[in-house]
Amino acid sequence: MDATSKRLHIRDLAEEDWPALHMLRTDPDVYRYNHFGPENVEATRTWIRETMVHNNLTPRRSHNCTIVLRAKKEVIGWIGFGLPGPEEADHSDLTFGYALLPAFWNRGYMTEAVQAMINFAFTNVDSSAPVNSISATCDVRNIGSMRVMEKAGLCQVDRFVELDDETGETADYFRYRILHGEWANATHKPAESSDFVVQGPFHGQGGTCEPVLRDLPNWFGIEEATKHYIQEIDTLPTFLACQGDEVVGFLSLKSHNSHSAEVYVMGIKKDRHRRGIGKKLLHEAEAHLQAQEVEYLQAKTLSNSHPDEGYAKTRAFYQAVGFRPLEELPTLWGEENPCLLMIKRL
Repeated sequence: MDATSKRLHIRDLAEEDWPALHMLRTDPDVYRYNHFGPENVEATRTWIRETMVHNNLTPRRSHNCTIVLRAKKEVIGWIGFGLPGPEEADHSDLTFGYALLPAFWNRGYMTEAVQAMINFAFTNVDSSAPVNSISATCDVRNIGSMRVMEKAGLCQVDRFVELDDETGETADYFRYRILHGEWANATHKPAESSDFVVQGPFHGQGGTCEPVLRDLPNWFGIEEATKHYIQEIDTLPTFLACQGDEVVGFLSLKSHNSHSAEVYVMGIKKDRHRRGIGKKLLHEAEAHLQAQEVEYLQAKTLSNSHPDEGYAKTRAFYQAVGFRPLEELPTLWGEENPCLLMIKRL
């Protein structure tokens, strides 16, 4: 792999990369959630030589690369992808992993590298079969890695328990995935859209918001529930996202007490997804609540114990804007629709 982004050059590993990669593989903050380290210098150099062998195989099954800061030609991390092992083969066509030196955390470098890797994998990988999906996993405690994948466009699709053969301990993991169609849509649409305005809050907007609900049958496909939402929206403060005369999204709030409120229902027309409308609606709603000194905002969505890809995207959105899972309510909506309560401190 050889790819560049605005600030990074991602290229195949080279033997002279060993000093930075040894720092990476022996830093406790890095290997805390990774399956390597601590190790001595020779172990690092052996790993580099072995990955270089795999990089040079024909046909090529994997790409192990260094992440280089273009401005200084400085190695700051590692990223790799390849064909999945037997345990992951049913989940995606390619899997990937990454690690970054802590001195370069929280600057967007890792998200930039993952996006460059995904672009390369979907367009340049020489394979006998097309690449339709790419996935990665992370420890459920690794909030930073979760945010990287969400910002890079992946959605959380699964949670599972894995046994560490070396320690005999088990750990919970999230699986994230991006499909080729999702990547293509995001690539050819602007990430943000400035041709809409958010107004509100208004009351009596049930009829105004109904077309948005009807446009989202995968989320609002139960007629009785949809009618109930419309009735409730009429009574709740509601923010509207408008493009010209068309309402393309909305968010309705429900107050529980002086300390907390809830995103009772939110929807954005399907062809307007991934344009920043949901974030803007939420920003305006949060500003409204903060002015009233509300401390917490909650949202209910379908739990990840239900394998619904649409709601996996909903959970990923909420996590990307600062919500965190608080509690699963398995019977609130019936056992077939387990509810996940998420919360955010304002």
